[in-house]
Amino acid sequence: MKTVSSLTVLKAFVLADLINLSRGKKRYLGEITKEELEKKVIEAKKKLSSLSRAQLERKVRNPVRLKAYTKAKWTIRTLSVKELGTWRGAGGLPISWTEGTLDATAKKVSKGLRTNSKLIRARSKRSLKSLLNGCIDVVEKEKLYPIVFASGVGTQGRRKLHTKVKGDIDDGNMRALAMALRDKKRITVYFGKD
Repeated sequence: MKTVSSLTVLKAFVLADLINLSRGKKRYLGEITKEELEKKVIEAKKKLSSLSRAQLERKVRNPVRLKAYTKAKWTIRTLSVKELGTWRGAGGLPISWTEGTLDATAKKVSKGLRTNSKLIRARSKRSLKSLLNGCIDVVEKEKLYPIVFASGVGTQGRRKLHTKVKGDIDDGNMRALAMALRDKKRITVYFGKD
């Protein structure tokens, strides 16, 4: 467990957002090759390096998220996929699929991908396909870890879900899901507590 500043987490959030927005106005990865992603990371890092803290904060856009990110005490941790849970309805997935742990969600999504389930939205399918075809390696190398809050604090993206977990994924749900789909039992995350 390593302590990091809220600025580090803000930069990780904005970097991921800049990469996603480089495909247009859509705020998700979409279908992309590993090589394309590597180029987009370089471009996004250049943009990120010129931003002041105030500019970074404006890029967060959601005042609840910004307040939660700046207020939290952050560490980098490695947690089990059984200790984490995705945002309620992450990526347009059925809410019932996101009720349990990240591990349980990954099992439902894996089956859904194998059977080409219409319950998985096209944007999630494209994003997961890219991540599973090598992009997740870039994500891990660049430390674009999922951003996670201790259960019940921060942005509370699992509000109204019955299964309680140690960490609620706020940002990077598809990245975390791709890692779980690759049979990773533990994933590295930015972990925030009040």
